[in-house]
Amino acid sequence: MNARIADIGHYANLVTEESFTDPEAEERMLDTFNDYIQTHDKVVSMEEDLQQEVSYFKISRKYCLRAENP
Repeated sequence: MNARIADIGHYANLVTEESFTDPEAEERMLDTFNDYIQTHDKVVSMEEDLQQEVSYFKISRKYCLRAENP
């Protein structure tokens, strides 16, 4: 989350600096930043899903081992 906040500040500074020299810079930077946010959120979601799958696997494995060796 801290990295995401730092990126927001970084992009805000770039947009502010570039918008004085290039009227379309703000739109391009915001598009790039929105793409970054969407990608970041997808990666976080996939990581959370993977952690949940690993937890289910560990629980299932534990019960299987108990069933095999009562």
